[in-house]
Amino acid sequence: MTITTTKLTRAAGLAAIVAGFLYILVQFIHPYEEPANVATTGSAVTHILTLLMALLAMIGISGMYLRQVRQTGVLGLAGVILFAAISCSSSPGLLPKPRSCRYWSIWCRNSSMTSSGSPPAEPLSVTSGA
Repeated sequence: MTITTTKLTRAAGLAAIVAGFLYILVQFIHPYEEPANVATTGSAVTHILTLLMALLAMIGISGMYLRQVRQTGVLGLAGVILFAAISCSSSPGLLPKPRSCRYWSIWCRNSSMTSSGSPPAEPLSVTSGA
């Protein structure tokens, strides 16, 4: 079996289609976001499917770029690299956990201390001015 540009383009398109279906599926099976649900099997399955979706989407985007590499030029390459960098940096498992981020302290609320050793920060409350 020889690998041709047509076959690579079709495989990338198929990867993008599957990523789109996984995106829709994850919306329906995602458990409610609360600390009690983080360690459940449903949460693990949802996050594994989300990672698979992200990988397939990256393959699909790369295939679209490779299909139009001559037309997009350097600007297209910069866009794909920027997209990949932002996608990888926003994945929680690829970067170390933040120590002082308010988002992380919400997940640590049930424990007496956050990972930085300080008490968890309470979320800001909004009150009306009346």
